[in-house]
Amino acid sequence: MQEYFGAFEKSKKAKPIKWIGNLVALSIAVLRLFHVESSLISVDMDMINMMFCLVIFAVFVVFFTILNSGMKSSIVDGAVTIFGILYIPVLIMFLPIIYAQKNGQILIWYVFICGWATDIFAYLAGKLFNTKKHKFSKISPNKSIEGCIAGAIGAVVVSLIYTIVCNTYFYTNISYIYIILISLVLSIVRTNRRFFSI
Repeated sequence: MQEYFGAFEKSKKAKPIKWIGNLVALSIAVLRLFHVESSLISVDMDMINMMFCLVIFAVFVVFFTILNSGMKSSIVDGAVTIFGILYIPVLIMFLPIIYAQKNGQILIWYVFICGWATDIFAYLAGKLFNTKKHKFSKISPNKSIEGCIAGAIGAVVVSLIYTIVCNTYFYTNISYIYIILISLVLSIVRTNRRFFSI
Protein backbone atom coordinates (compact mmCIF):
# COMPACT_ATOMS: atom_id res chain seq x y z
CA MET A 1 0.00 0.00 0.00
CA GLN A 2 2.85 2.39 0.83
CA GLU A 3 4.45 2.05 -2.61
CA TYR A 4 1.08 2.56 -4.30
CA PHE A 5 0.22 5.64 -2.23
CA GLY A 6 3.76 6.97 -2.56
CA ALA A 7 3.62 6.79 -6.37
CA PHE A 8 0.58 9.05 -6.43
CA GLU A 9 2.02 11.46 -3.89
CA LYS A 10 5.28 11.75 -5.88
CA SER A 11 3.39 12.46 -9.07
CA LYS A 12 1.32 15.10 -7.27
CA LYS A 13 -1.75 13.82 -9.15
CA ALA A 14 -3.50 12.73 -5.97
CA LYS A 15 -3.11 12.66 -2.20
CA PRO A 16 -4.57 9.31 -1.13
CA ILE A 17 -6.20 9.10 2.29
CA LYS A 18 -3.57 6.73 3.62
CA TRP A 19 -4.99 6.02 7.05
CA ILE A 20 -8.19 4.60 5.57
CA GLY A 21 -6.34 2.45 3.05
CA ASN A 22 -3.96 1.10 5.68
CA LEU A 23 -6.75 0.47 8.19
CA VAL A 24 -8.86 -1.46 5.68
CA ALA A 25 -5.84 -3.44 4.44
CA LEU A 26 -4.99 -4.39 8.02
CA SER A 27 -8.64 -5.30 8.72
CA ILE A 28 -8.78 -7.55 5.66
CA ALA A 29 -5.55 -9.27 6.72
CA VAL A 30 -6.88 -9.84 10.26
CA LEU A 31 -10.18 -11.16 8.89
CA ARG A 32 -8.31 -13.58 6.67
CA LEU A 33 -6.11 -14.69 9.57
CA PHE A 34 -9.12 -15.56 11.73
CA HIS A 35 -10.88 -17.12 8.77
CA VAL A 36 -7.92 -19.40 8.00
CA GLU A 37 -7.90 -20.63 11.60
CA SER A 38 -11.60 -21.50 11.48
CA SER A 39 -11.61 -23.15 8.05
CA LEU A 40 -8.35 -24.00 6.36
CA ILE A 41 -8.21 -22.08 3.05
CA SER A 42 -11.84 -22.60 2.21
CA VAL A 43 -13.71 -20.30 -0.10
CA ASP A 44 -16.95 -19.44 1.57
CA MET A 45 -19.31 -16.57 1.13
CA ASP A 46 -18.85 -15.31 4.69
CA MET A 47 -15.30 -14.18 3.98
CA ILE A 48 -16.24 -12.58 0.67
CA ASN A 49 -19.24 -10.85 2.28
CA MET A 50 -17.08 -9.50 5.11
CA MET A 51 -14.55 -8.12 2.62
CA PHE A 52 -17.37 -6.58 0.58
CA CYS A 53 -18.78 -4.92 3.71
CA LEU A 54 -15.33 -3.56 4.60
CA VAL A 55 -14.92 -2.05 1.15
CA ILE A 56 -18.41 -0.47 1.29
CA PHE A 57 -17.61 0.87 4.76
CA ALA A 58 -14.35 2.31 3.38
CA VAL A 59 -16.24 4.06 0.57
CA PHE A 60 -18.50 5.76 3.12
CA VAL A 61 -15.57 6.72 5.36
CA VAL A 62 -13.70 8.16 2.36
CA PHE A 63 -16.82 10.10 1.33
CA PHE A 64 -17.29 11.58 4.82
CA THR A 65 -13.58 12.32 5.16
CA ILE A 66 -13.69 14.32 1.92
CA LEU A 67 -16.74 16.25 3.14
CA ASN A 68 -15.23 16.90 6.59
CA SER A 69 -11.91 18.08 5.16
CA GLY A 70 -13.55 21.13 3.68
CA MET A 71 -12.75 19.66 0.27
CA LYS A 72 -9.00 19.64 1.01
CA SER A 73 -9.22 16.03 -0.10
CA SER A 74 -10.74 15.62 -3.53
CA ILE A 75 -12.86 12.95 -5.17
CA VAL A 76 -9.71 11.87 -7.05
CA ASP A 77 -7.95 11.34 -3.71
CA GLY A 78 -10.86 9.20 -2.53
CA ALA A 79 -11.00 7.22 -5.78
CA VAL A 80 -7.26 6.52 -5.61
CA THR A 81 -7.68 5.33 -2.00
CA ILE A 82 -10.59 3.01 -2.83
CA PHE A 83 -8.83 1.65 -5.93
CA GLY A 84 -5.76 0.91 -3.79
CA ILE A 85 -7.93 -1.02 -1.34
CA LEU A 86 -9.51 -3.03 -4.14
CA TYR A 87 -6.30 -3.49 -6.08
CA ILE A 88 -3.86 -4.59 -3.40
CA PRO A 89 -5.32 -6.28 -0.29
CA VAL A 90 -8.51 -7.60 -1.90
CA LEU A 91 -6.64 -9.16 -4.83
CA ILE A 92 -4.02 -10.63 -2.50
CA MET A 93 -6.85 -12.40 -0.69
CA PHE A 94 -7.40 -14.48 -3.82
CA LEU A 95 -4.00 -16.18 -3.50
CA PRO A 96 -5.40 -18.79 -1.05
CA ILE A 97 -8.28 -19.36 -3.47
CA ILE A 98 -5.82 -20.11 -6.28
CA TYR A 99 -3.84 -22.37 -3.95
CA ALA A 100 -6.99 -24.36 -3.07
CA GLN A 101 -7.76 -25.12 -6.75
CA LYS A 102 -6.78 -28.27 -8.60
CA ASN A 103 -2.99 -27.98 -9.19
CA GLY A 104 -3.07 -24.85 -7.03
CA GLN A 105 0.33 -25.60 -5.52
CA ILE A 106 1.73 -25.37 -9.07
CA LEU A 107 -0.44 -22.51 -10.34
CA ILE A 108 0.33 -20.19 -7.42
CA TRP A 109 3.97 -20.00 -8.51
CA TYR A 110 3.02 -18.24 -11.77
CA VAL A 111 2.26 -15.08 -9.78
CA PHE A 112 5.76 -15.04 -8.29
CA ILE A 113 7.60 -16.29 -11.39
CA CYS A 114 6.05 -13.58 -13.55
CA GLY A 115 6.91 -10.90 -11.00
CA TRP A 116 10.51 -12.01 -10.66
CA ALA A 117 11.02 -12.54 -14.40
CA THR A 118 9.50 -9.14 -15.20
CA ASP A 119 11.82 -7.34 -12.78
CA ILE A 120 14.94 -9.25 -13.79
CA PHE A 121 14.46 -8.93 -17.55
CA ALA A 122 13.42 -5.27 -17.30
CA TYR A 123 16.56 -4.55 -15.28
CA LEU A 124 18.82 -6.47 -17.66
CA ALA A 125 17.32 -4.76 -20.73
CA GLY A 126 17.73 -1.38 -19.08
CA LYS A 127 21.39 -2.09 -18.37
CA LEU A 128 22.00 -3.64 -21.80
CA PHE A 129 20.35 -0.92 -23.89
CA ASN A 130 21.14 1.90 -21.45
CA THR A 131 18.75 4.25 -23.25
CA LYS A 132 18.38 7.77 -21.96
CA LYS A 133 15.72 8.95 -24.40
CA HIS A 134 12.89 6.45 -23.83
CA LYS A 135 12.05 7.20 -20.22
CA PHE A 136 8.83 5.71 -18.91
CA SER A 137 7.86 8.22 -16.23
CA LYS A 138 8.94 11.14 -14.11
CA ILE A 139 8.52 9.16 -10.89
CA SER A 140 10.84 6.34 -11.94
CA PRO A 141 13.34 8.01 -14.29
CA ASN A 142 15.45 4.85 -14.56
CA LYS A 143 12.56 2.86 -16.04
CA SER A 144 12.47 2.60 -19.82
CA ILE A 145 9.98 1.41 -22.39
CA GLU A 146 12.54 -1.15 -23.56
CA GLY A 147 12.76 -2.53 -20.03
CA CYS A 148 8.99 -2.80 -19.77
CA ILE A 149 8.77 -4.72 -23.06
CA ALA A 150 11.72 -6.95 -22.14
CA GLY A 151 10.12 -7.64 -18.77
CA ALA A 152 6.90 -8.80 -20.42
CA ILE A 153 8.76 -11.00 -22.91
CA GLY A 154 10.92 -12.43 -20.12
CA ALA A 155 7.87 -13.23 -18.01
CA VAL A 156 6.27 -15.10 -20.92
CA VAL A 157 9.45 -17.07 -21.71
CA VAL A 158 10.15 -18.07 -18.09
CA SER A 159 6.47 -18.98 -17.53
CA LEU A 160 6.50 -21.15 -20.64
CA ILE A 161 9.63 -22.94 -19.41
CA TYR A 162 7.93 -23.51 -16.04
CA THR A 163 4.83 -24.81 -17.85
CA ILE A 164 6.89 -27.23 -19.94
CA VAL A 165 8.52 -28.56 -16.75
CA CYS A 166 5.14 -28.88 -15.00
CA ASN A 167 3.47 -30.59 -17.96
CA THR A 168 6.41 -32.97 -18.41
CA TYR A 169 7.20 -33.94 -14.82
CA PHE A 170 3.96 -33.26 -12.92
CA TYR A 171 1.53 -34.25 -15.72
CA THR A 172 -0.56 -31.08 -15.32
CA ASN A 173 -1.68 -30.45 -18.94
CA ILE A 174 -1.63 -26.64 -18.63
CA SER A 175 -2.44 -24.78 -21.86
CA TYR A 176 0.48 -22.84 -23.36
CA ILE A 177 -1.79 -20.19 -24.95
CA TYR A 178 -3.48 -19.65 -21.60
CA ILE A 179 -0.08 -19.23 -19.91
CA ILE A 180 1.10 -16.72 -22.53
CA LEU A 181 -1.98 -14.57 -21.91
CA ILE A 182 -1.83 -14.89 -18.13
CA SER A 183 1.92 -14.12 -18.13
CA LEU A 184 1.35 -10.95 -20.13
CA VAL A 185 -1.40 -9.83 -17.75
CA LEU A 186 0.71 -10.62 -14.67
CA SER A 187 3.68 -8.80 -16.18
CA ILE A 188 1.57 -5.71 -16.85
CA VAL A 189 0.16 -5.86 -13.33
CA ARG A 190 3.70 -6.16 -11.99
CA THR A 191 4.67 -2.96 -13.77
CA ASN A 192 1.64 -1.14 -12.36
CA ARG A 193 3.72 1.51 -10.65
CA ARG A 194 5.00 2.52 -14.06
CA PHE A 195 1.48 2.87 -15.43
CA PHE A 196 0.25 4.83 -12.41
CA SER A 197 3.05 7.31 -12.83
CA ILE A 198 2.51 8.18 -16.50
